[in-house]
Amino acid sequence: MFNSGRAIFGLTFNAILVVFFVVLLLSGGLLSASQAANLSPQKGPIRWAYYVNSATSLEGLRTNVDNLTMVSPYFFVLRSDGTISGNDQAEVTKLAHSHGVKVLPMLQNDQLATSKEGLHNLLADPNKVRQIIDEIETQVLTYGYDGYHIDFENVLAQDRPYLTQFMSNLYVRLHKQGKLVTMAVAAKYRDVTSSWGGSYDYAGLAPYLDYVVPMAYDYSYPGGRDGPVAPINWVNSVAAYAGSQFGPGKVLLGVPFYGYDWNISQGGLARAHSYDNMLQLLQRFNAAASFDEQTQEAWADYTENGSQHRVWFDTPRSLAARLDVIKRNNLGGFAAWRLGQEGRDFWPVISRWQ
Repeated sequence: MFNSGRAIFGLTFNAILVVFFVVLLLSGGLLSASQAANLSPQKGPIRWAYYVNSATSLEGLRTNVDNLTMVSPYFFVLRSDGTISGNDQAEVTKLAHSHGVKVLPMLQNDQLATSKEGLHNLLADPNKVRQIIDEIETQVLTYGYDGYHIDFENVLAQDRPYLTQFMSNLYVRLHKQGKLVTMAVAAKYRDVTSSWGGSYDYAGLAPYLDYVVPMAYDYSYPGGRDGPVAPINWVNSVAAYAGSQFGPGKVLLGVPFYGYDWNISQGGLARAHSYDNMLQLLQRFNAAASFDEQTQEAWADYTENGSQHRVWFDTPRSLAARLDVIKRNNLGGFAAWRLGQEGRDFWPVISRWQ
């Protein structure tokens, strides 16, 4: 009698399951095998790099594509009217895919042409949000992208709920297509609801992101005082906090492939330099670089036309220290800004990293 009851229950339960999956399939809520594979967890640490439309970036991708897991090309810009400008670069997308590298193009808001209030008007308007997401979905399906990367910066702190809702809507839309949803966020080591990082609600965003990139660089920035680009203790605090809010496996630590040159005598904005250009600069002025153990960055002083300069920049040793932070905090991997700025000595460090 007991066994008969189990048999009847099993048949009933199986019938319910069949109906459930048929309903899901008909409603578009069930992913195909290929879609599910696209969203499956990545094996090993993720090696992500940003790409921009430049000869050096293209050469960096061509040379080092086999060291990457994902690439995020800066193809598109969000305009003040809610339209998206830019174009796919078939050579980049094809090259990455031919080496098994996922392509997730980056969409940035146009910070020069669109004010904070202008972006607010887009995020707060459900019709504009729908229009933007419609266009994103069309791009993803047209060009065969593996997902999409949002990099909205200089957002009003009070637009925090609108930004989270935008990502929620995008997540629902693209996940139906089996596509990844990712985002760059301001680096912070505690929650703040004002200033530059106030619009990023880490805990609120977490359910709607497959991967997130805390931009753990520009601690010292072009318009501020000279100093390290990404001091290691700060980087570790950013990594630990992001892991606690998003889940460590979702976090790809943003790492810099560049440095800054401040004119101490005259002030003004610091100039960004790639690693190789920085070494050439120091060689031209016969300046010797020192490595700061506390911050795990290199620095040097030089004089040009009577003006005193100070530079801070990342080295292969700096990169190794950041990769150790990723390992200590069990993060998902790294995301480097950007291809073409790194030196050749960076890639052996990356290729040895497990």
